[in-house]
Amino acid sequence: MKSKIYLLLFVILNGQMYAHESGHEASLKQWPLTATNELIIADFIKYEGNEVWLMDENRTIKVFTISYFSDEDQKYIIAKSKLIQSINDNQLRTLNALPVSILHNSHLVLGGVLLYFSSFKLIIRKIVAYIPYGVLGAAIILIVSCKNIKTDKTGNIAVLPNNVSFV
Repeated sequence: MKSKIYLLLFVILNGQMYAHESGHEASLKQWPLTATNELIIADFIKYEGNEVWLMDENRTIKVFTISYFSDEDQKYIIAKSKLIQSINDNQLRTLNALPVSILHNSHLVLGGVLLYFSSFKLIIRKIVAYIPYGVLGAAIILIVSCKNIKTDKTGNIAVLPNNVSFV
């Protein structure tokens, strides 16, 4: 029974690891350039200001103007860019919509549970080995309680722009 609990806990905690559709290398695409008659195998990064940013299999970033690509590839680039932008906008709206107090309250509850668990084991069962849990719970409560959380603020999460020029 204990192993099933550990397995369930492992699956719950690592659920985000399996969010990818497939591996990172699966998105490499062949891009025939009409202006130079080259064939580039690369991954689409972004489209901004008539420039298309691609990353090849050697992780080299290459920048081309959109006119180098065929009409079909131009439609694909614009659609993919709009999709990425809408996902980024949606995530930013979601982050700004979450109240700060949810995380704050969950930390307070975690600290309280740890402190209660340690106190119960110490007072009722006379087991001293669980004192570190109480210290950890008290530290969590102390740190979270001293944090300034004003609910009248709007979300102030700074999200870096999707700009790979600094890489």
